[in-house]
Amino acid sequence: MYLLDTSALIELSYGTELAYKIKELIGQEYTVITTISIEEFLVGIDETKFDIALSVFGAFHVYALDIESAIESAKIERELKKNGKIIQRSNIFIAGICKRHNLELITCDEDFLRITSLRVRVIK
Repeated sequence: MYLLDTSALIELSYGTELAYKIKELIGQEYTVITTISIEEFLVGIDETKFDIALSVFGAFHVYALDIESAIESAKIERELKKNGKIIQRSNIFIAGICKRHNLELITCDEDFLRITSLRVRVIK
């Protein structure tokens, strides 16, 4: 089971070379995105493509930041701060959701590799 972060979702939406690698990897596997990624994606998308983007999300299961995920996120952020390796808070939330549900993260963002307790696959 996989969780796609915002960078992977963006690649898929643009149909890039990395998108093909992501599609090949996930195949028909249970794949999740987060409400965090939906917000980040919609903020950055062109206004004319907003409604089209909304329809794309229906292809995925969507997980939100619940209490257990928030606790995992706090543990991750504390560890990152302790090691001087802080990353964007939105990425910490995505990682917390991923850990809470025991998913493998698919991303194009190497910052997630700083979270040693997370199963991460960086697509390059």
